[in-house]
Amino acid sequence: MFKNTIIFIISFYGFSSLASGICHRNQAIVTEIERILKKGCRFISISDLKGIKTLDLSANSINLVRKSDFLHLDGIEFLDLSYNGIEKIDSDFFNSFSSLETLILRSNELSSLGQITFAQNPALETLDLAQNKITSIVAIARMNLKNLVELDLGQNLITKVWDSNFLNLTSLEILNLGGNNISYVGPSSFKGLFRLKNLILNSNELRYFPEVTLRDLVKLEEVSLSVNRIVWLSPLTFSNNKKLKRIYMGANPISFLGRMTFSGLRELEELYLNYLKLNALPLNLFKGLKSLTRVYLNDNEIKSLYPRIFSPIRENNQLQIFFARNPLENDAVKELKEYLGDSFIF
Repeated sequence: MFKNTIIFIISFYGFSSLASGICHRNQAIVTEIERILKKGCRFISISDLKGIKTLDLSANSINLVRKSDFLHLDGIEFLDLSYNGIEKIDSDFFNSFSSLETLILRSNELSSLGQITFAQNPALETLDLAQNKITSIVAIARMNLKNLVELDLGQNLITKVWDSNFLNLTSLEILNLGGNNISYVGPSSFKGLFRLKNLILNSNELRYFPEVTLRDLVKLEEVSLSVNRIVWLSPLTFSNNKKLKRIYMGANPISFLGRMTFSGLRELEELYLNYLKLNALPLNLFKGLKSLTRVYLNDNEIKSLYPRIFSPIRENNQLQIFFARNPLENDAVKELKEYLGDSFIF
């Protein structure tokens, strides 16, 4: 009887822990799992682990990611490993997470995507790799990310975006490449991204933007090219992006805009042309922009302007034209105020 009692005690207090191995894992992971399940590690079973859907391990100094620490956590749908100092991840680390939908690896020390393919993660929709030290994104082309909706690669050390880097990301709707050191974007860099709605390329080193780069982005609603070194935009740059609602072009050394630059963008609502080097605007620049309600032209070098340039959008509801810190002559200011009324903000 004494022997049976010992067996019972071991079974009751130790078997679950021995089977799941939870007590011997990284302490930060153990602590979070105990918090989620509201029980000590000795009483956590494999079935308990498999039932966990969300795991937030951000800011826990987990710089070494081991498969053994995540054993039996294959039911996870949301995994946050941000702010940990992670330098490397094994290529097969995510293979057991077949239900994973959101993966956050922001603010780590990753310099390469290695051989990670996400071959066993068909449900992955959001991948956040921002604020790492990634220099190349060539590996993304071979990843199995056909259901990915949002990809954040902002604030890394990327310098080039080559043709077809994102070719297999056919479900992608949001792509953030802002805050890198990108000096080159190929003419077919975004080929096949027919569902993309938001493209962020601000705060890079772009001087030239190929006129066909956005050609496939037929559902694009927002594009940010602000804070680059772009000096000229082709009239064809946005010609195939009829769904555009917002264009951010501010803080580029652009001194000239062709009259057809925004032609056909009937759904455009906001246009940011502030902090450029413009000294004039061409007639018909705003022709056909029937939905335009916000035009930011502040902090340019415009001294005089023909008021009727704004005639195509003058009657638009809630129109606001921001014109502060331009060296406008007094007569020009007076004429614009009379023509545009309260819509002209100087």
